[in-house]
Amino acid sequence: MRVLVFGANGFLGSNMLYRLMRLNAHVTAFCYPDEKSEALKNSGLEVIEGDFLRVETLDIPMGGFDWIVNMASATTPNESVEHPWREEANLGAAKIIFRRAVEAGAERILFPSSGGTVYGSCLDLPADESQPTQSVTPYTKTKIATERLLLDICTGTSTVPI
Repeated sequence: MRVLVFGANGFLGSNMLYRLMRLNAHVTAFCYPDEKSEALKNSGLEVIEGDFLRVETLDIPMGGFDWIVNMASATTPNESVEHPWREEANLGAAKIIFRRAVEAGAERILFPSSGGTVYGSCLDLPADESQPTQSVTPYTKTKIATERLLLDICTGTSTVPI
């Protein structure tokens, strides 16, 4: 299985990257150019450097990948309140990634939710996907919108959204 992981040098992305490698997946990392991306390159991993917030760096070939994993985000829930414009960038970049993945024939697109933020302070714990979402921060609103966007883009295609 060939997998392209966006945000591979972030907290979630790096954990996903190493888990996929332990499962013997052929993984390519898309990450912001920094010391972490250098370490990934030095380990022999295939790395594509780019900036999730600069749309032109997302213009990469996605053909040949079975799965596309989007773990990239320009904010955390708290940062989104201070810099809400970054959330628009997150949504715009996700839209480009999802569309290009479908056009390239990816079998699956994985986008992680943030259950701790999209379900707010629900009373039924642990929360599951049947719980209503609560938009508390710009980050939360974007996560929910991105999940819906992924479903919309995959509708009528052979790509499975996860």
